[in-house]
Amino acid sequence: MNRNHITVHMSNTSPSTGEGIKVRLTVCMFNPLVNDKQAAVEDARRSEANAELYSSKRKLVAGKDIERLTKISPEGREAFQRLVSSPWLDYKPDPSEQVKISTRGCWYFLSTAYLSEYLDTMSKYRQRFELAKNDFIDSYGEVLRKANSREGLGKDFARFQHKYPSKERVGEKISFTTFEDPIVTSFMPEVFDERIQHEMEQLNQRKKEQVEYGLHTVTKSVTKDLIESAQHVGKQCAAKNKSSRSPISESVVQRLVEKLEMAVCKAPRDSAELDEAVKIGRGLLEELDPDILKSNEHSRNKVIAGANRMNDLIQL
Repeated sequence: MNRNHITVHMSNTSPSTGEGIKVRLTVCMFNPLVNDKQAAVEDARRSEANAELYSSKRKLVAGKDIERLTKISPEGREAFQRLVSSPWLDYKPDPSEQVKISTRGCWYFLSTAYLSEYLDTMSKYRQRFELAKNDFIDSYGEVLRKANSREGLGKDFARFQHKYPSKERVGEKISFTTFEDPIVTSFMPEVFDERIQHEMEQLNQRKKEQVEYGLHTVTKSVTKDLIESAQHVGKQCAAKNKSSRSPISESVVQRLVEKLEMAVCKAPRDSAELDEAVKIGRGLLEELDPDILKSNEHSRNKVIAGANRMNDLIQL
């Protein structure tokens, strides 16, 4: 498989944790939706209302003309999310600071146990995306022709023509890119001014503490994610006990089984809570079958009890 599009930026001279790397996925798309202020004003006038409370959108491109790209993008994100552990936070925030991590385009921790699968999987989606992108660029002339006809915006095309990139530039707005970086644990270069050795040692110690904090944060996040997945299944089982018509989602059950299989490898640090949660969860594997959970109340009760025991681990 061609991996030329994906490069792991690891240096032989840069120290790394050895447990994992940082990875990031960025997907850029040609946005087919634009604001139509004129239509919003006209809608407000017809309703004798405040125009500031109205908004209107126009599609520049029909869904079928860009559906391959819009389908591959979320599939690629889902595959990425399945392999990574959690967002990477390498500093300890002040207790008074409200930390909100955006999951779009941020760095994630990837265990080296999944590095090979990550490279192969992302390469596969990158190739699919590039093929769909090239097909869209090849058909873009026809997309513009339809937009300037009754099949598209009709007479409104003139108002929005400036929103369409040229055929030569439209490809610049569409990309599927991954980034990889080592988790560096040292600031100490091979050669530096000995007069600032004390300052460099301080920076070095601070960097080690930041990385250690990040690794423990990832481990806690993996533990919490596993337990929340078990809670989700447990809640569905409890609802099923109350009403036979309440559903048991196969995807939710399968997600828990997958997390039980991957959790220990995803966590870069030992954790008694995670080990115990996995132990409890694996003891429920015989029950974690959607058909069994739909029909067997005893199995549902075992899963509910197990999920509650797992939840108690993070309440201590």
